[in-house]
Amino acid sequence: MKFNKISKKLAACSLAGVMMVSMMGMSVCAAGGVTGGTEASPITSVPVNKTVSAAENTYAPNTTFNFTVMPAGATTITDKEGNSVDVKAGIDNGLKADKGATFAPDTTADTSATYTPLVANKASLKTDASVFTEPGIYHYTVSEVDGGYEGITYDTTIYDVYVYVSAKLDANKNATNDMYVSGVVSAKSVNGEIAKSDLEFNNVYNGAHKVTVTKKVQGGFATAGDTFKFNVTVNGATGEV
Repeated sequence: MKFNKISKKLAACSLAGVMMVSMMGMSVCAAGGVTGGTEASPITSVPVNKTVSAAENTYAPNTTFNFTVMPAGATTITDKEGNSVDVKAGIDNGLKADKGATFAPDTTADTSATYTPLVANKASLKTDASVFTEPGIYHYTVSEVDGGYEGITYDTTIYDVYVYVSAKLDANKNATNDMYVSGVVSAKSVNGEIAKSDLEFNNVYNGAHKVTVTKKVQGGFATAGDTFKFNVTVNGATGEV
């Protein structure tokens, strides 16, 4: 009897997931989440896309971008059919930061383009199904850590991330107390409306620039092999060297 109740609860949870998918849309990476997790192949990693744009003749920064994952409160979402979908409060460490997105200057790269993306990179989050004790949809927020790297404008977007947790089934197709992550949906506020979106953080960098100094030696009395010394002064903001 207990297993039957759990099975019905799992079915209801699965239906809720379908309704939420209908509202937000889900697909791998390009549509705001990762789906298709199974007992044999659960979702354990969630990609985070990172792009840094820079002005003309600017090298990439030498830094790693990191992200904060926080459990968020329980909420109710309405799908496009008008059905209410209950979302549980996130549980600590059910979703957490994994790998940051690391950038480094490439002095051999072409830096002539103006405000085009430099090296696009990826970070990742990871899930831990062992912290969940029952199936459901769990709510988290993801934001970028302001690392204080000079010249970078950090992305202040806060994403709502919904982790779908399902119960594993035994040989008789009854739900067990073991859980796995079957889907992850990410969304953000766009013009006051919540819309599905990849976890994408974009930054502008106005930092280390490439400066070229040339010297022309002209005239019949000039010696082509002469060497010349240059003094270069860079004036920073007040208090900076």
